[in-house]
Amino acid sequence: MLKEILTTYWSQMTLLLLAIGYLIKRIFDDKSKKAEINHTLYQQNRISALTNFFRNYAAVELMWKQIHIWAIVQNKLSAEEIDKYIWPSLNSLKTSVIELKLYFDKVDHDLFEKLLESTLDVNQELSLIFFSPNSEQTLVQRTNKFISYRDNVFSKNNETLTAITDKTRKLFSN
Repeated sequence: MLKEILTTYWSQMTLLLLAIGYLIKRIFDDKSKKAEINHTLYQQNRISALTNFFRNYAAVELMWKQIHIWAIVQNKLSAEEIDKYIWPSLNSLKTSVIELKLYFDKVDHDLFEKLLESTLDVNQELSLIFFSPNSEQTLVQRTNKFISYRDNVFSKNNETLTAITDKTRKLFSN
């Protein structure tokens, strides 16, 4: 009986099998296309977050290099004025680092955290050097100490930035 059905209706069976195969192919194509779109969108957002981080980090570094240290040393700027100058850049960098948690695992994200912490350490050092009441150093000595500390921190940060860019290149080249 089955042999008779197959020989009589072979053309219809072929069309039915082709239709089923085509539907299965379409379902898999749609799923793979959706996964590809999601991956592309994820990668674009990741690159955007990285670009934003580098932009904010550059702004923080520039802010620290352009800060009027001598005006701070001579108490020409109040603590509130200094905070208004420093904290917007640092807060933008913090926001960028938090955003990167979405796109990087803990080991890689720790590099971004390390950069953030070092820039916050520069702020802490500024407070310690210039606002310590019992300092025995002259204004010039304190200024030189801060500049040396700041430059040392950013020199070390460049090594971390190189590690980040190397990992990022490897990540996006695959």
